[in-house]
Amino acid sequence: MRPEVKVKREIRLSSAGLIHTYFGEEVNRKILERNSNPEEELMELITAFRCKGEPKYTSARVSHFNPAWNEAADYAEDVAKCFEKVKAYVGAEFIDKVLYYANRWWPARAIVEKAVRNRLEEHLYELEGEHGIGGLPKYVIMILARKWRGERDDKLEEISGIEGANFCHQTGFNGGNRTREGTLRMAVGD
Repeated sequence: MRPEVKVKREIRLSSAGLIHTYFGEEVNRKILERNSNPEEELMELITAFRCKGEPKYTSARVSHFNPAWNEAADYAEDVAKCFEKVKAYVGAEFIDKVLYYANRWWPARAIVEKAVRNRLEEHLYELEGEHGIGGLPKYVIMILARKWRGERDDKLEEISGIEGANFCHQTGFNGGNRTREGTLRMAVGD
């Protein structure tokens, strides 16, 4: 991790999160500034980081871009061509997401935040009633018990005391159980 970032996280970052930690600000700035050819610059950054300029494999996420198993051709050349297609595909998708969040999502969030800060409780209660959502939580984040994290199957059942518990992600952001009742018990931290 970048020590200068000085952010302690409960949940370890995925590879995408780590890439964003190192390159996110620069990449986003280049996309949003549009000061030359951001798509090309973005792909150079990603390629340089991921493959040091020499593409060898395409991501499993876009594996359908790989050469077909039953096509006879120069495999190395085909992989290079496929990699170029993948870069264009993933790059366009990434740029679209950055622009969406910068130009639509973030401005909408500011409007909602202003409305929440300046709300009149009577309006809030009226709107909840009109929409049939009075008293319901609007959004809930629950992390599963620390002692369950990274455990599976019999060991998780033993630690949690919940029958059917079969999985807890190592960060605690999700888990699984063989039954609905067990899942509900895990959610409330039984």
